[in-house]
Amino acid sequence: MKKVFALLLTSVLVLGACSNRGAEQKSEKVSENKVQYKNNTVVLNQAVLYIKDTFILNNQDNGKKEIVFKYEVKNKTDKEEITPSNIFIVSTQIKQDNGNTVDNLNVGMSLVSNGKYKKWLEHSNDTIKKGKIAKGMSGYELKNDKKVTVKFTQGAGGRELGKKVYDLSKLKTVDYSTSEEANNALQSSDENNQTETTDSENSAIMNPDTSTQVKEKVSNNHNDNTAKTNSQVETSSNQSNSMASQQVSESNQNKPITHDELQVEDPYTPSYAQYQANKKFSDDVRSNPSKYEGGGIGGGPGLVVNENETYNQYKERVIKEYKQLQP
Repeated sequence: MKKVFALLLTSVLVLGACSNRGAEQKSEKVSENKVQYKNNTVVLNQAVLYIKDTFILNNQDNGKKEIVFKYEVKNKTDKEEITPSNIFIVSTQIKQDNGNTVDNLNVGMSLVSNGKYKKWLEHSNDTIKKGKIAKGMSGYELKNDKKVTVKFTQGAGGRELGKKVYDLSKLKTVDYSTSEEANNALQSSDENNQTETTDSENSAIMNPDTSTQVKEKVSNNHNDNTAKTNSQVETSSNQSNSMASQQVSESNQNKPITHDELQVEDPYTPSYAQYQANKKFSDDVRSNPSKYEGGGIGGGPGLVVNENETYNQYKERVIKEYKQLQP
Protein backbone atom coordinates (compact mmCIF):
# COMPACT_ATOMS: atom_id res chain seq x y z
CA MET A 1 0.00 0.00 0.00
CA LYS A 2 2.87 2.32 0.87
CA LYS A 3 4.49 1.60 -2.50
CA VAL A 4 1.28 2.47 -4.35
CA PHE A 5 0.96 5.74 -2.41
CA ALA A 6 4.60 6.63 -3.11
CA LEU A 7 4.12 5.93 -6.82
CA LEU A 8 1.03 8.17 -6.99
CA LEU A 9 2.82 10.96 -5.14
CA THR A 10 5.76 10.77 -7.53
CA SER A 11 3.42 10.97 -10.54
CA VAL A 12 1.70 14.05 -9.16
CA LEU A 13 5.01 15.79 -8.56
CA VAL A 14 6.27 15.00 -12.08
CA LEU A 15 3.06 16.23 -13.70
CA GLY A 16 3.16 19.38 -11.59
CA ALA A 17 6.74 20.10 -12.63
CA CYS A 18 5.89 19.62 -16.33
CA SER A 19 2.89 21.91 -15.98
CA ASN A 20 4.99 24.63 -14.39
CA ARG A 21 7.63 24.38 -17.11
CA GLY A 22 4.90 24.69 -19.77
CA ALA A 23 3.51 27.82 -18.09
CA GLU A 24 6.98 29.32 -17.87
CA GLN A 25 7.58 28.70 -21.59
CA LYS A 26 4.23 30.21 -22.52
CA SER A 27 4.88 33.38 -20.51
CA GLU A 28 8.53 33.64 -21.54
CA LYS A 29 9.33 37.15 -22.72
CA VAL A 30 11.02 37.73 -26.05
CA SER A 31 14.16 39.84 -26.05
CA GLU A 32 13.61 42.92 -28.21
CA ASN A 33 17.35 43.51 -28.58
CA LYS A 34 17.90 40.40 -30.72
CA VAL A 35 16.58 40.07 -34.28
CA GLN A 36 14.34 36.98 -34.20
CA TYR A 37 10.87 35.45 -34.48
CA LYS A 38 9.42 33.87 -31.36
CA ASN A 39 6.02 33.53 -29.68
CA ASN A 40 4.17 35.55 -32.38
CA THR A 41 6.72 38.35 -31.99
CA VAL A 42 9.01 39.53 -34.79
CA VAL A 43 11.98 41.55 -33.59
CA LEU A 44 13.63 43.67 -36.29
CA ASN A 45 16.49 46.15 -36.19
CA GLN A 46 14.09 49.10 -36.44
CA ALA A 47 10.83 47.82 -34.96
CA VAL A 48 9.00 45.02 -33.16
CA LEU A 49 5.88 43.34 -34.61
CA TYR A 50 3.44 41.67 -32.22
CA ILE A 51 0.78 39.49 -33.88
CA LYS A 52 -2.28 39.64 -31.62
CA ASP A 53 -4.97 37.70 -33.49
CA THR A 54 -5.64 35.87 -36.77
CA PHE A 55 -9.05 34.98 -38.20
CA ILE A 56 -10.97 34.33 -41.43
CA LEU A 57 -13.11 37.14 -42.81
CA ASN A 58 -16.06 36.00 -44.96
CA ASN A 59 -17.08 38.87 -47.26
CA GLN A 60 -20.82 38.45 -47.71
CA ASP A 61 -20.85 40.91 -50.62
CA ASN A 62 -18.72 38.86 -53.01
CA GLY A 63 -18.30 35.48 -51.28
CA LYS A 64 -14.53 35.85 -51.02
CA LYS A 65 -12.56 35.01 -47.91
CA GLU A 66 -9.50 36.65 -46.42
CA ILE A 67 -7.06 35.70 -43.69
CA VAL A 68 -6.83 38.75 -41.42
CA PHE A 69 -4.06 39.64 -39.00
CA LYS A 70 -4.40 42.02 -36.06
CA TYR A 71 -1.06 43.31 -34.86
CA GLU A 72 0.81 45.99 -32.98
CA VAL A 73 4.13 47.61 -33.90
CA LYS A 74 6.70 49.32 -31.71
CA ASN A 75 9.08 51.83 -33.31
CA LYS A 76 12.71 51.56 -32.14
CA THR A 77 13.93 54.50 -34.25
CA ASP A 78 13.17 58.10 -35.21
CA LYS A 79 12.34 57.19 -38.82
CA GLU A 80 9.07 58.43 -40.33
CA GLU A 81 8.53 55.35 -42.50
CA ILE A 82 7.92 53.18 -39.43
CA THR A 83 4.16 52.65 -39.63
CA PRO A 84 2.19 49.52 -38.64
CA SER A 85 1.31 48.58 -42.24
CA ASN A 86 4.83 49.19 -43.60
CA ILE A 87 6.47 47.00 -40.97
CA PHE A 88 3.96 44.18 -41.51
CA ILE A 89 4.44 44.30 -45.30
CA VAL A 90 8.26 44.25 -45.27
CA SER A 91 8.60 41.60 -42.56
CA THR A 92 6.08 39.00 -43.78
CA GLN A 93 5.47 36.79 -46.79
CA ILE A 94 1.94 35.32 -46.90
CA LYS A 95 1.84 32.15 -49.02
CA GLN A 96 -0.68 29.38 -49.79
CA ASP A 97 -0.47 26.06 -51.63
CA ASN A 98 -2.47 26.39 -54.85
CA GLY A 99 -2.02 22.99 -56.43
CA ASN A 100 0.95 23.17 -58.79
CA THR A 101 2.27 26.39 -57.24
CA VAL A 102 2.78 28.08 -53.89
CA ASP A 103 1.30 31.56 -54.35
CA ASN A 104 1.94 34.87 -52.65
CA LEU A 105 -1.49 36.03 -51.48
CA ASN A 106 -2.77 39.40 -52.68
CA VAL A 107 -3.70 42.14 -50.24
CA GLY A 108 -7.44 42.01 -49.50
CA MET A 109 -9.87 44.81 -50.32
CA SER A 110 -12.69 44.12 -47.85
CA LEU A 111 -11.85 46.06 -44.69
CA VAL A 112 -13.45 49.48 -44.17
CA SER A 113 -11.03 51.80 -42.39
CA ASN A 114 -13.69 53.60 -40.31
CA GLY A 115 -15.99 50.61 -39.76
CA LYS A 116 -16.17 48.10 -36.90
CA TYR A 117 -12.38 47.63 -36.90
CA LYS A 118 -11.62 51.35 -36.82
CA LYS A 119 -9.37 51.17 -33.74
CA TRP A 120 -7.15 48.65 -35.55
CA LEU A 121 -7.09 50.51 -38.88
CA GLU A 122 -7.17 54.25 -38.16
CA HIS A 123 -3.42 54.50 -37.47
CA SER A 124 -2.18 51.76 -39.83
CA ASN A 125 -0.43 54.28 -42.06
CA ASP A 126 0.64 56.78 -39.40
CA THR A 127 4.22 57.28 -38.23
CA ILE A 128 4.83 55.72 -34.81
CA LYS A 129 6.79 57.77 -32.27
CA LYS A 130 10.05 56.28 -31.03
CA GLY A 131 9.39 53.79 -28.23
CA LYS A 132 5.61 53.91 -28.80
CA ILE A 133 3.19 51.25 -30.08
CA ALA A 134 0.38 51.52 -32.65
CA LYS A 135 -2.20 49.03 -33.91
CA GLY A 136 -2.56 47.70 -37.45
CA MET A 137 -4.67 45.21 -39.37
CA SER A 138 -4.15 43.50 -42.75
CA GLY A 139 -6.18 41.04 -44.81
CA TYR A 140 -5.03 38.75 -47.63
CA GLU A 141 -7.36 37.14 -50.16
CA LEU A 142 -7.38 33.34 -49.89
CA LYS A 143 -7.04 31.06 -52.93
CA ASN A 144 -8.58 27.99 -51.30
CA ASP A 145 -9.05 26.26 -47.93
CA LYS A 146 -5.49 24.92 -47.64
CA LYS A 147 -3.06 25.97 -44.95
CA VAL A 148 -1.43 29.40 -45.09
CA THR A 149 2.27 29.81 -44.33
CA VAL A 150 3.64 33.12 -43.06
CA LYS A 151 7.40 33.60 -43.36
CA PHE A 152 8.92 36.30 -41.18
CA THR A 153 12.00 38.11 -42.48
CA GLN A 154 14.38 40.91 -41.50
CA GLY A 155 12.88 43.39 -43.98
CA ALA A 156 11.81 42.70 -47.57
CA GLY A 157 14.20 40.16 -49.06
CA GLY A 158 16.07 39.86 -45.76
CA ARG A 159 17.08 36.66 -44.00
CA GLU A 160 14.27 34.43 -42.80
CA LEU A 161 13.65 34.58 -39.07
CA GLY A 162 11.04 31.85 -38.85
CA LYS A 163 7.61 30.87 -40.07
CA LYS A 164 4.17 29.90 -38.84
CA VAL A 165 1.62 27.66 -40.55
CA TYR A 166 -2.07 28.48 -40.08
CA ASP A 167 -4.66 25.70 -40.38
CA LEU A 168 -7.68 27.62 -41.69
CA SER A 169 -10.11 25.05 -40.29
CA LYS A 170 -8.97 25.95 -36.78
CA LEU A 171 -9.37 29.72 -37.18
CA LYS A 172 -12.58 31.48 -36.29
CA THR A 173 -14.65 32.89 -39.18
CA VAL A 174 -16.27 36.32 -39.04
CA ASP A 175 -19.03 37.34 -41.48
CA TYR A 176 -18.49 40.82 -42.89
CA SER A 177 -20.24 43.11 -45.36
CA THR A 178 -18.09 45.82 -46.91
CA SER A 179 -21.05 47.76 -48.31
CA GLU A 180 -22.92 47.61 -44.99
CA GLU A 181 -19.84 48.79 -43.08
CA ALA A 182 -19.39 51.65 -45.56
CA ASN A 183 -23.02 52.76 -45.21
CA ASN A 184 -22.85 52.58 -41.41
CA ALA A 185 -19.66 54.63 -41.39
CA LEU A 186 -21.27 57.22 -43.67
CA GLN A 187 -24.36 57.50 -41.49
CA SER A 188 -22.23 57.81 -38.36
CA SER A 189 -20.21 60.58 -39.97
CA ASP A 190 -23.40 62.43 -40.99
CA GLU A 191 -24.78 62.16 -37.46
CA ASN A 192 -21.56 63.58 -36.03
CA ASN A 193 -21.70 66.49 -38.48
CA GLN A 194 -25.34 67.14 -37.60
CA THR A 195 -24.45 67.15 -33.89
CA GLU A 196 -21.65 69.66 -34.50
CA THR A 197 -24.04 71.90 -36.43
CA THR A 198 -26.64 71.71 -33.65
CA ASP A 199 -24.01 72.57 -31.05
CA SER A 200 -23.00 75.60 -33.12
CA GLU A 201 -26.62 76.73 -33.37
CA ASN A 202 -27.13 76.32 -29.62
CA SER A 203 -23.96 78.27 -28.96
CA ALA A 204 -25.26 81.13 -31.12
CA ILE A 205 -28.55 81.13 -29.22
CA MET A 206 -26.83 81.14 -25.82
CA ASN A 207 -24.59 84.03 -26.89
CA PRO A 208 -26.83 86.82 -28.27
CA ASP A 209 -23.81 89.06 -28.87
CA THR A 210 -22.44 86.69 -31.50
CA SER A 211 -21.73 88.53 -34.73
CA THR A 212 -24.05 88.33 -37.73
CA GLN A 213 -21.24 86.77 -39.72
CA VAL A 214 -21.03 83.76 -37.35
CA LYS A 215 -24.82 83.30 -37.39
CA GLU A 216 -24.84 83.32 -41.19
CA LYS A 217 -22.05 80.72 -41.24
CA VAL A 218 -24.04 78.41 -38.94
CA SER A 219 -27.12 78.82 -41.14
CA ASN A 220 -25.16 78.08 -44.29
CA ASN A 221 -23.59 74.98 -42.71
CA HIS A 222 -27.04 73.75 -41.70
CA ASN A 223 -28.38 74.19 -45.24
CA ASP A 224 -25.33 72.53 -46.75
CA ASN A 225 -25.62 69.53 -44.42
CA THR A 226 -29.35 69.18 -45.14
CA ALA A 227 -28.77 69.19 -48.90
CA LYS A 228 -25.85 66.80 -48.51
CA THR A 229 -27.92 64.37 -46.41
CA ASN A 230 -30.76 64.35 -48.95
CA SER A 231 -28.32 63.70 -51.77
CA GLN A 232 -26.62 60.87 -49.88
CA VAL A 233 -29.94 59.20 -49.04
CA GLU A 234 -30.86 59.23 -52.73
CA THR A 235 -27.43 57.86 -53.74
CA SER A 236 -27.57 55.14 -51.07
CA SER A 237 -30.99 54.05 -52.33
CA ASN A 238 -29.77 53.79 -55.93
CA GLN A 239 -26.71 51.78 -54.89
CA SER A 240 -28.26 49.52 -52.22
CA ASN A 241 -27.78 46.35 -54.31
CA SER A 242 -24.18 47.08 -55.33
CA MET A 243 -21.28 45.04 -53.98
CA ALA A 244 -18.21 46.96 -52.88
CA SER A 245 -14.78 46.51 -51.50
CA GLN A 246 -13.88 50.19 -51.35
CA GLN A 247 -15.64 53.18 -49.91
CA VAL A 248 -13.60 56.23 -50.75
CA SER A 249 -12.77 58.24 -53.84
CA GLU A 250 -10.49 61.16 -54.45
CA SER A 251 -11.82 64.72 -54.44
CA ASN A 252 -8.36 66.19 -54.36
CA GLN A 253 -5.23 64.18 -54.99
CA ASN A 254 -3.30 66.05 -52.32
CA LYS A 255 -5.96 66.00 -49.57
CA PRO A 256 -7.08 63.21 -47.21
CA ILE A 257 -10.36 61.50 -48.12
CA THR A 258 -13.38 62.88 -46.26
CA HIS A 259 -16.66 61.16 -45.47
CA ASP A 260 -18.32 63.07 -48.32
CA GLU A 261 -16.23 61.06 -50.77
CA LEU A 262 -17.35 57.64 -49.51
CA GLN A 263 -19.03 55.65 -52.24
CA VAL A 264 -19.61 52.10 -53.45
CA GLU A 265 -17.09 51.19 -56.17
CA ASP A 266 -15.60 48.26 -58.03
CA PRO A 267 -14.68 45.46 -55.56
CA TYR A 268 -11.02 45.74 -56.54
CA THR A 269 -10.74 49.50 -55.99
CA PRO A 270 -7.85 50.44 -53.65
CA SER A 271 -8.52 53.15 -51.08
CA TYR A 272 -6.73 56.48 -51.03
CA ALA A 273 -5.16 55.47 -47.69
CA GLN A 274 -3.73 52.34 -49.34
CA TYR A 275 -2.40 54.51 -52.18
CA GLN A 276 -0.66 56.82 -49.70
CA ALA A 277 0.88 53.94 -47.72
CA ASN A 278 2.05 52.05 -50.81
CA LYS A 279 3.38 55.27 -52.40
CA LYS A 280 5.50 55.94 -49.32
CA PHE A 281 6.75 52.35 -49.38
CA SER A 282 7.48 52.45 -53.15
CA ASP A 283 9.33 55.76 -52.85
CA ASP A 284 11.48 54.24 -50.13
CA VAL A 285 12.25 51.20 -52.31
CA ARG A 286 13.35 53.52 -55.13
CA SER A 287 15.40 55.74 -52.82
CA ASN A 288 16.99 52.94 -50.80
CA PRO A 289 17.22 49.87 -53.10
CA SER A 290 19.97 48.31 -50.97
CA LYS A 291 17.45 47.76 -48.16
CA TYR A 292 15.44 45.41 -50.36
CA GLU A 293 18.16 43.40 -52.08
CA GLY A 294 17.99 39.61 -52.06
CA GLY A 295 14.38 38.92 -53.02
CA GLY A 296 10.99 40.18 -54.16
CA ILE A 297 8.63 42.09 -51.95
CA GLY A 298 5.36 40.40 -53.02
CA GLY A 299 1.99 41.87 -52.09
CA GLY A 300 -0.04 41.86 -55.33
CA PRO A 301 -0.67 44.49 -58.02
CA GLY A 302 -1.51 47.28 -55.58
CA LEU A 303 1.68 47.16 -53.51
CA VAL A 304 3.84 49.26 -55.84
CA VAL A 305 2.94 52.82 -56.86
CA ASN A 306 4.77 53.95 -59.98
CA GLU A 307 6.82 57.15 -59.86
CA ASN A 308 4.64 60.28 -60.38
CA GLU A 309 1.52 58.08 -60.58
CA THR A 310 -1.62 59.88 -59.34
CA TYR A 311 -4.29 58.18 -57.26
CA ASN A 312 -6.70 57.94 -60.23
CA GLN A 313 -4.00 56.41 -62.45
CA TYR A 314 -3.00 54.01 -59.68
CA LYS A 315 -6.63 53.02 -59.03
CA GLU A 316 -7.38 52.30 -62.70
CA ARG A 317 -4.19 50.28 -63.11
CA VAL A 318 -4.78 48.17 -59.98
CA ILE A 319 -8.39 47.39 -60.94
CA LYS A 320 -7.26 46.35 -64.44
CA GLU A 321 -4.43 44.15 -63.13
CA TYR A 322 -6.65 42.44 -60.55
CA LYS A 323 -9.29 41.67 -63.19
CA GLN A 324 -6.61 40.19 -65.45
CA LEU A 325 -5.71 37.79 -62.62
CA GLN A 326 -9.26 36.44 -62.39
CA PRO A 327 -10.00 33.05 -64.04
